[in-house]
Amino acid sequence: MNTKNSAALKAELLAMTEEAIEATLEWDEAHPTRTFDEIETFVLQARRRLGQRLAQALCEQQEGVVVAEPPRCRACGQALRYKGDSPRQVGSLVSEVCFERQYYHCDHCESGGIFPPG
Repeated sequence: MNTKNSAALKAELLAMTEEAIEATLEWDEAHPTRTFDEIETFVLQARRRLGQRLAQALCEQQEGVVVAEPPRCRACGQALRYKGDSPRQVGSLVSEVCFERQYYHCDHCESGGIFPPG
């Protein structure tokens, strides 16, 4: 990741963290007689939202990465042909994360829908 992307990502993550802190303080003020269960529920929801956005931001940083050499077909070993990007939604430990994956096709053995590992 280049310095410009790192700086932009850092700024976005700092802004997200600040928003989470502000939301927490507002919630705390609005719920003076909260129970432990309510606190735990709020914190878990905030953690899920922040974690999902962190994972999303890191995946988005990878979207612009182009491989210098095409990957090889797992079935026949031939070079794969790039067919474009395809949106993917992946369930993770954090939650659902949406991002674009590079899509490849093998003209030799007709394998399609191939996404390089990563």
